[in-house]
Amino acid sequence: MNIEQMNKALEDGRVDVDTKLEFISASEINNLDAGGSIDKSPLYQRPYTKRDGQKGYFGDEWQKSLIVAFLRGKFIQPIHWRLNPKTNKWEIVDGGHRTRTILNFIKGLLKTPNGFTFEWKGESYDLGNKFWSEIQMESPKLANHLLNYNYFFVIKYPNMDDKDARKKFLTLNNLHNMKDAEKRNAYTSDVATLCRTLGAVDFSKHMIFNKYDGGKMKYISLKSIGRETDAFVTSLVYLLSEGSSWTEGGNRVWNELYSVDESLTDDGKSKFKLNSVISKEAKLLIQHLNDMVIDNAGRKGYGKQYWGAHRMLKYVVFLKWIFSKYDVNSLTFNYKKFVDSFDKAVADIKIKHKAYQRYEIINNKISIVSGTESTDTDALEYHHTKVFSGGTRIDDYEFILKHVELNFDLSKFGITKGTVRENFEESDVWDTWAEQDFKCKKCENDITRSDVENDHIIPVKVDGETSKSNLQLLCKDCNRNKSAGMDTEDLLTILQKKGGTLTPEQIRKIGEALAV
Repeated sequence: MNIEQMNKALEDGRVDVDTKLEFISASEINNLDAGGSIDKSPLYQRPYTKRDGQKGYFGDEWQKSLIVAFLRGKFIQPIHWRLNPKTNKWEIVDGGHRTRTILNFIKGLLKTPNGFTFEWKGESYDLGNKFWSEIQMESPKLANHLLNYNYFFVIKYPNMDDKDARKKFLTLNNLHNMKDAEKRNAYTSDVATLCRTLGAVDFSKHMIFNKYDGGKMKYISLKSIGRETDAFVTSLVYLLSEGSSWTEGGNRVWNELYSVDESLTDDGKSKFKLNSVISKEAKLLIQHLNDMVIDNAGRKGYGKQYWGAHRMLKYVVFLKWIFSKYDVNSLTFNYKKFVDSFDKAVADIKIKHKAYQRYEIINNKISIVSGTESTDTDALEYHHTKVFSGGTRIDDYEFILKHVELNFDLSKFGITKGTVRENFEESDVWDTWAEQDFKCKKCENDITRSDVENDHIIPVKVDGETSKSNLQLLCKDCNRNKSAGMDTEDLLTILQKKGGTLTPEQIRKIGEALAV
């Protein structure tokens, strides 16, 4: 029985209009993919972190075993597709890694394993360590047979909405060891979108989250699989959303956050939209963390093992404290000096921590908050190194960060404040406000004249001039969360204002600002 006959038998026996079973040849799936009809990376899927196409990589043991099984016509677990009505593409709900591996083999990114032989029509073919193109060239009839008579067993869902697709993904993947962060990513809530955008290895613009080799990140001691980078961003976003009431993170509260926010997203009431206050603060803090890690890369003692999740989050919380005291736009960081001073302050801690003791600074000394003293004489005491690298509660954070705060000084920590800005002409501010249609240049929300904040597009720190051509008006949130340099939106704005014409000196200044 050929594929057409098998599919006719499946269709004749079909009883569910919402589910269709179909055998699809490798040739047909390859054509569908080439025509853009398959979405191999819907948002709820796991990122594909195999190194297909990288120099010297031709597949790992799992991929090569799958290629052999497919070419031999062995049964492979079904692939689940869902038709997305918005894109009119078939999304791979389950089986994305299997599909990508076979397609990438056909595309010439992977090889068969050494020693692979194939028997066909009484002849033996040596197909070991070969690209698909080599098989096609050396044995064209065999290649045609393999491409057209080996198939995927596909289960199609033509009428499935977004939420049902997420539920199906979770149901199918719960058969495996699926982590909480992977389950949370399947939500359609704004907080899921935010954490995915900032932290996912296949979405984030930050090098600490998007540079990896196989299953390991390049700069930090997180894995590129299991959505560990997303989980780090979730821990930060949850902390920011809780504010002063935050006491501890963990999967239980993070899972609840995603679940609750899905309903709020549906009602348009989520506080985690990409232009929200929390989103802007998270972006700012992650950008500074990224710069800190990259600036220290290669230094002895500050390799990827140093940058664990708990240690990074403590750095971020301390940055948050600094930004609450100073205008972030006026600060320039020497992050090597910053990390050195931070570590020295931690190393200088003389006491040990007992669980649930809270800390504060009184009269320039670290004190235990009244009422939180441990009375258990047998209570374990924790050295500062253990608390710094692993503590997860508010008392752990206070134990480390209050000691650092006690030793904090801008200069000692490698932070300099920029030049005080001159005032723009009031007439220029009014004209620019009108030209921007009375909206913030960044988030495009309406702003009243009293809410307007003047911003130098090219920062003062790199000699940006105080003139109308270098002025943009922002809301308070966008101005507070803007980095000390420039971004691509600022570059576009300055080009528009300058009519596309810049002097060599202006180009130099912009280059310095973009490099901040």
